[in-house]
Amino acid sequence: MERFRVIDVGESGFTLRVLTGVYSGIDGTTLLMPRGSLIGRPMDELLSALKNLGAKLIG
Repeated sequence: MERFRVIDVGESGFTLRVLTGVYSGIDGTTLLMPRGSLIGRPMDELLSALKNLGAKLIG
């Protein structure tokens, strides 16, 4: 059975970026939930780099 996690990162950009990298290397599905102004912040560069390393990401 695949693991599924939901993590509320609040408005912490640091937490969102760090946990994106951490959980991209862990089996299962993780949903990181940003709040407030963090929702509109760009993540394309980080997501692209992780995808190039073989991570399966949606976002």
